[in-house]
Amino acid sequence: MKRKRIAVTGGAATGKSTVLAMVADLGIPVASADALIREAWDSPEIGPKFAEAVGMAWPIDRDEVRRRVFANDAFRASLEAVIHPWVRDALRQSGATVEEVPLLTEATQSQEYDEVWLTECDAGVQEERLRARGWSEEQIAAMRRVQPSDAQRRAMATQIIRTDEALAHVRHCVRTACVKAGIL
Repeated sequence: MKRKRIAVTGGAATGKSTVLAMVADLGIPVASADALIREAWDSPEIGPKFAEAVGMAWPIDRDEVRRRVFANDAFRASLEAVIHPWVRDALRQSGATVEEVPLLTEATQSQEYDEVWLTECDAGVQEERLRARGWSEEQIAAMRRVQPSDAQRRAMATQIIRTDEALAHVRHCVRTACVKAGIL
């Protein structure tokens, strides 16, 4: 029987990792694209190849990568061309049922999944979370300029999970989504 694959996606600081952790707490296998990328950047086998492909020194300065991604379309495109195929393969091979995929926006990639769960929260909550992570107002504005709109994300979502509610309510919504998906 084919393994069901569910993507959890959404903008920065919208609660993707929180939702993924709640799914994992239910005993469902999960994987995170962000975690895989961090491991790859840090890996002496993979990190230098990624760094060279985008013209950076290894080890990678993540703050510099973030600054360039939001400021330079060509850099972002070259980074995505190197990283995204590797991440897609790593996620496929992970055996996970639910996968955190922050940049899931293209119809072709979203078609790899049986369901797409979108995490959302009010813009003010999102900005507060980003500031708590050390993001500046300029970085937040730059991120908003390059990331897909809420409408674009909603167009591919099969489920929307609001993460600006009480955690108990979010946990209930996650459990309900798992039951509806037939994975719990």
